[in-house]
Amino acid sequence: MIVVTVQLYGPYREAIGTNSLSQKVSADATVELLLSELLSRFPSSSERKMSSPTDLVEQTYITVNKRNIEHLDGMDTVLNDEDVVRLSPPVAGG
Repeated sequence: MIVVTVQLYGPYREAIGTNSLSQKVSADATVELLLSELLSRFPSSSERKMSSPTDLVEQTYITVNKRNIEHLDGMDTVLNDEDVVRLSPPVAGG
């Protein structure tokens, strides 16, 4: 098992009730597995149309150690012990 830190922003912080948490996952865990475990652990977050990791990733800016998962292996990005995963809503300016 490894432990990753999950930092939450905006509606994700409100849905889960904290801005940061530690999550234990298997040593070969991916971002997709982490998101599945978070959705199971916090079912109230499913009420925000986030019933699956795919739904969540389409609405969320996700980074691992400050790198966008789109520039890594996407949902298949493998996590390592002490990684920091950030979930934040997309931000647009104008």
